Amino acid sequence: MQKDASGAWDLVPASPAEGADAWKPSTTQANFGSRAVTYSAADVIVKETSFGQATIATKEAISLVGASRPVLIVFAGFLVTGPATDRTALQVEASPDLGFTWAALTPTGAATSSLDGPTKLAASAANLWKRYEYSLAGYAGGSVRLRIGLAASANSRKLAFVDDVLVAEK
Repeated sequence: MQKDASGAWDLVPASPAEGADAWKPSTTQANFGSRAVTYSAADVIVKETSFGQATIATKEAISLVGASRPVLIVFAGFLVTGPATDRTALQVEASPDLGFTWAALTPTGAATSSLDGPTKLAASAANLWKRYEYSLAGYAGGSVRLRIGLAASANSRKLAFVDDVLVAEK
């Protein structure tokens, strides 16, 4: 397990023994500022990955004491550089018990907890980013750790990027 540059997130590769694939900063795409985070060596996913195998999680629990309508906001984007049949998805999870158990969160207005779009061709990365909002009301008054997991088909060329993660009161 590694830490990101800020020290606030734990970065978990899909297979620590391999050492090559990991969450890392990306300077090629960013929603705000100069860097986002993406997964894999050379910015491509080179093997099948299931949710929970490749994650980025808050290192410490976030206090929601005093919050009545807390929300999590995540900006995510997906680029296709290979066959459209390649699949990559992100899932956001929360844990009220320091990471012993995790529950998938569903974005407001979405039918499923997995994010797999919008997808843009690499040559047309304009407007790549989409804002996702998750209610954390079920965790109000306590504390919560957050985790973003990745799933991908083998040899996926659909790149996932995450940027501007925020917990706020709505």
